[in-house]
Amino acid sequence: MAMPCCPKCSKTHFLKSKDASLGVVFIHGAHCGAVVSAIAIRAIQGGTTTKGGTTAHDDWSKAA
Repeated sequence: MAMPCCPKCSKTHFLKSKDASLGVVFIHGAHCGAVVSAIAIRAIQGGTTTKGGTTAHDDWSKAA
């Protein structure tokens, strides 16, 4: 399985930062700081999407 890499600097180490005022968690490259993803906090905590289905987070977190 290939490791994800930052599109800006090609490094494979990432950090996350939470911005409660915007309601998102940002995933950014540890080396360059480029934001590579943003995830709604509600989707992480609630485990549901706006359509009522489960998120991929629920699927992989329950896998054995």
